[in-house]
Amino acid sequence: MIPDIEIINSQLLKATDDMAVTTVCKAYGIARSVFYYRKDRYKQHGVLASLSKRPKTTRAVGIKITSEIEELHKNTGWKASRIARELLKQGIKLSERTVRKYLPRKIELKPIKKYTKREYGKLEQLQLDVKGHFYIGKQRIHPIGIIDRGTRIAVTELKESFKADNIVAVCEKFVDSYGKPKAIKTDNHRVFRGNKFNQWLEKNGIKHKYIKKKSPWMNGYIESFFKTMEMEFLRENFFSRINEADSRLREFMSDYNNIRYHSAIGCAPIERFNSMKENSMINLSKMSVP
Repeated sequence: MIPDIEIINSQLLKATDDMAVTTVCKAYGIARSVFYYRKDRYKQHGVLASLSKRPKTTRAVGIKITSEIEELHKNTGWKASRIARELLKQGIKLSERTVRKYLPRKIELKPIKKYTKREYGKLEQLQLDVKGHFYIGKQRIHPIGIIDRGTRIAVTELKESFKADNIVAVCEKFVDSYGKPKAIKTDNHRVFRGNKFNQWLEKNGIKHKYIKKKSPWMNGYIESFFKTMEMEFLRENFFSRINEADSRLREFMSDYNNIRYHSAIGCAPIERFNSMKENSMINLSKMSVP
């Protein structure tokens, strides 16, 4: 506990006459360096209390000067260096950096990109992709999915690999069930760039479109479908055999295509598919750009 200032003052005055410095330091629990510091402070200022560390000068600029800076900038368009020179003529010494701090800032709004709404009809474009693998026991399984962009009809198969033969098999299943599309859109994986897959597309008269590299959102409908599949099918079930997984997947796909309400189209995908003619168009796409 630090003693009262008045007591310390009296002891400091007596230290050189009545008491030794060491005795005073031991009595009040202070170091000799602190004692001499306080003694010098008392001789100079008459008090032992610590002096305020608040700066005597401040860099703060008053409201009158800040308003003058804003007016000069607004009326003349001058920048910080020119305004600092003008203020110096008036006896106000401010650095260019300080003046710049009080200049009104201009915030330029970035232009908002507006994409034109895309219209896609029945079987006009399919999106094809392979979802990341999961395990059934020790067996690695790859879901291969394909979805119609206009009606959201989808087909999915579980395969042990995503070779070209398995990719073609899923496409043929979709064609047999719902008809031949005009185009199929994929990413740039080597399996989609291979000869076998592209020869099958050419043989059936189907155009092949690629998305830009590292732009999965351009294949957003199949990515969204895989997300639904993961949340409602893969995470909700545990499979010990692949036959069991295939059976449960057929139930999930039947529900997805025929019963499940799709908020983007306002009905089940099969209802949209059956109600649309081959050449009719539907305005859907905000998700991706072709």
